[in-house]
Amino acid sequence: MEGRPPIMTDLVYTTMDLARVCRVSLRTVIRWVDDGRLPSFRTPGGHRRVREEDLKRFLERYHIPVADTFRPQSRTILVVGPHRAVSDPWMRSLSQGLGRVLRRASDACAVLLAKDFYEAALLLGIHKPDLLILDAGKTGTEAVKFCRAVRNLAETRQIRILLLDPGMPPARRRELQTLSVEAIVPRPCAVEDLRAHLLPLLGFTPPARSTA
Repeated sequence: MEGRPPIMTDLVYTTMDLARVCRVSLRTVIRWVDDGRLPSFRTPGGHRRVREEDLKRFLERYHIPVADTFRPQSRTILVVGPHRAVSDPWMRSLSQGLGRVLRRASDACAVLLAKDFYEAALLLGIHKPDLLILDAGKTGTEAVKFCRAVRNLAETRQIRILLLDPGMPPARRRELQTLSVEAIVPRPCAVEDLRAHLLPLLGFTPPARSTA
């Protein structure tokens, strides 16, 4: 049985994940889903995903033993742009590129895109992202207010922040640095240029470069 994608922050598993954790074939997992025994949803790309909460109920109901050491790395990034960021081709390209980079590290990752700081505040409360990527804007004024609010709340102050700088005044840049921003990167930039910052901030180890 397939439903709507979750809006909460529990872990999400792929069918391949479930085959490993339950020590069964991929075909068996797909049959569980198709038979309606294991609830699932589909990503925009059409891939099946299962929430941790539904998986736990399924395993308990059918008394299925699992691999004790298995737990996929789940990360959420919230990309916050200037007004109308959702319709900004560069911001859309950034969010899609981030998704590709993350899938190389872990399949249990999500990239969310907020069109402004107001929508970002709503998504913060719902999803509790691991990393914020903020376009600071030309002045950086709204970015300072937003970052200060994030750092002042106990529920969000641990969230890591990466700022994209399209040319802020130096004084505003220094002000943002006092708010414990983890990194400030010039904008525009390619997604691969963010990779060296992105993976460590999310707790992933970047793959070693070949020296051959």
